[in-house]
Amino acid sequence: MSNENKEFKNRNELLKYLNISQATFYRKANSKGISTKELSFTQKELSDLRRNYHDNKIDNFENKKNTQHHTNSQNYQYIITLENELKEKNIQISNAQKLIEQSQKLQLIAEQRLTETNKILIEYQEKEKNPKKGFWSRLFGGNQ
Repeated sequence: MSNENKEFKNRNELLKYLNISQATFYRKANSKGISTKELSFTQKELSDLRRNYHDNKIDNFENKKNTQHHTNSQNYQYIITLENELKEKNIQISNAQKLIEQSQKLQLIAEQRLTETNKILIEYQEKEKNPKKGFWSRLFGGNQ
């Protein structure tokens, strides 16, 4: 870049050249320590004023792009985590269903055995109610 100054006829010509608003010009010029009273600027000063504007646009775009990529990456990781948790929950539900089925089978077996035991007990009680016949009465059919 040359060290020659570029002269502008008025402030509007300068703002059109930089493609920025007047408020932006004053803000950037003050932040760079560039005099706003002159209409003559070095190429470096003009470059600083212009570069900040365009670089900010590019930086904002890159920041948004990086933020979006980071967010997408976080969402992807979150989705993977949720999918893994769902798989684990499905396995747990399947195991719970198997345990319930086993429990029901065991309960059915226990009820069947209890029913059989009750039948045997009732038969035993019926035998106890009827007096036993002695050997001779069974042999000769007597009422002893």
